[in-house]
Amino acid sequence: MRFLFVIVFVLLLAGQSDAETYSWVDETGTCNFSEDLSRVPKRYHKSVKRYGDIGSQTASPVKTTSEKNKQDDSCPVDVSSGKPTGLPGEDTQLYGGKTRDAWRRELNANESELSRLEQQLEQMQNQIKKPSGLSLARQAELIKEYENNRGIYKQTYKAYSDLIESARKAGLVIEIKK
Repeated sequence: MRFLFVIVFVLLLAGQSDAETYSWVDETGTCNFSEDLSRVPKRYHKSVKRYGDIGSQTASPVKTTSEKNKQDDSCPVDVSSGKPTGLPGEDTQLYGGKTRDAWRRELNANESELSRLEQQLEQMQNQIKKPSGLSLARQAELIKEYENNRGIYKQTYKAYSDLIESARKAGLVIEIKK
C-alpha cells in the first residue's frame, strides 16, 4: 500500500513540474521564446503567450495556448511539444536572431521607404527646375524642403546600408536592389 502511495505521489509531482514556455514577437517581427517569464522584456509582458501546463490558472497577463490559437499565428508552436514550428514556406534557421524571412521583411520595408523618398525628391526637383506659377518665396521654401528631404534620404540610406551589413555579418547573402 505504501508503494502505491509513493507512486501516486511521484506521478502528482511529475504533473506539477511541466515546463512552461513563453513567446513574444519583438519590434523586428522576430519570434522569441523563454522558459523564464522574468527574462521576457517588460515591454512585451502584455503580449507574451504561455505554452505548457495548460491546466493551471494564473492571474498574469500571459495567454494560454488555446487563447493564442484563437488570436493569431505570430509565433506558431507545436502544442504537443511546445516547440516553435515554422510558418509555411519559412526558413526557421536563425541568422543573428532573425529568420531569413524576417530579414527580408525588414529590408523590404527599408527599400520601400527609400523608393518613396526618391519619388518625393524627384517631384520636388521637377518643381524646382520648372517653377511656373510659384512665387520666389515658395521657390526658396521648396529648395529648403528639398535639402531637408535629401538629408532624410541620406539617413535612411545609411540605416539601410547598416542593415545590409548586419545581415551579411549574420551569415546572409544579400543582394542590394537598385
